[in-house]
Amino acid sequence: MSTPNIDIALEPLADVERLGQDWRTLQDRADIDFYMSWGWIGTLLAQSGLKPFVMRATENGRTVALGLLFTNRETRHRWLELNKLYLNETGNFDIDILFIEHNQFLCDTAYGLSLPARCIDHVLSSREAQRLLGPWDEWRFGGIGDDYLKLLEATGHRIRLHSAKHSGVIDLDSLRKSGKDYLSTLSSNTRYQIRRALKLYGERGSITVASARTRDDFSRHLDGMIALHQKYWLARGEKGAFGYPILNAFHREILLNNGPKGEVELLRIAAGDFEIGYLYNFAWRGKVGAYLSGFSYEDDSKLKPGLVSHYLAIEHHLKGDARVYDLLAGDMQYKRSLAMESPPMYWADLQRPRLKLRLEDWLRDTKNRFARAGTKEDD
Repeated sequence: MSTPNIDIALEPLADVERLGQDWRTLQDRADIDFYMSWGWIGTLLAQSGLKPFVMRATENGRTVALGLLFTNRETRHRWLELNKLYLNETGNFDIDILFIEHNQFLCDTAYGLSLPARCIDHVLSSREAQRLLGPWDEWRFGGIGDDYLKLLEATGHRIRLHSAKHSGVIDLDSLRKSGKDYLSTLSSNTRYQIRRALKLYGERGSITVASARTRDDFSRHLDGMIALHQKYWLARGEKGAFGYPILNAFHREILLNNGPKGEVELLRIAAGDFEIGYLYNFAWRGKVGAYLSGFSYEDDSKLKPGLVSHYLAIEHHLKGDARVYDLLAGDMQYKRSLAMESPPMYWADLQRPRLKLRLEDWLRDTKNRFARAGTKEDD
């Protein structure tokens, strides 16, 4: 559908309750992952306390697109100062450690990609956006798909691509239709590792997958997951996801509010009384997204708590009605072992024509040329 009668406006967030009502209404007409639901977005606003700009597109008074624009500053190379925009992210690392994926404008699917294209163009060219947002240099689009990357390229502006991350996806619908056993679709080495680990765990007691149901369940499971997660990362000298204050409060709110509604899940995988691990997954519109976890790692390398936990979770969902099990972005061995690689998500900046950005590119290219020349001399 074309968008000739669309009105687009940008304004500072003033009424969170009204935005929540409009967001929840529109998300029912939008093709989105959990990251773009009000469960995620509303919690981000509540926990961060920030007041972004709200982009709203309407047709005859009916809201057909929404998005949040945050402003912040970034310093690169100790000398490059940039004014930045962020789509549905804050620009604050200690908050954006939440790591959004499948990012986009919340749009009525009836309008296709023409509507987000109009939203991007409004920020680039409207006087209203220039007045409210000021002289920004870069606009960060984190965790977008190939369709949005093409929209950015179509603007004619320079794109600074930071990274492209694949995820691993298991098509549960196709597996059910094929009649195949999931384990039989994996490599012989992966099958062997899973079977061996299951046998060893089974010696400790019956293996179970328990899904939290009540708020008390979610609270207990979350405490158990945090303990295992932090133990692993702190032992390696890392901060761990829950070393960032916002993550604990953010995910506790999401799990307690959205878990009992079935939008997220927290699985406890155990062998008798022994906790193998916990999986915190989104469970949104038939798609399971494996977001966070905590596993009991031991000295015995034959025990594979992560591999076994995801395998059992996949089998658990094969018995249900989920369509897809998505291991989300990141190149890790267990993802390659369990799933088919999916198209990448991108982290990219849309850049305004700025002399300081051209200088940055020239310095980077020069450094790379010297590095390549040095490598050739070593050869």
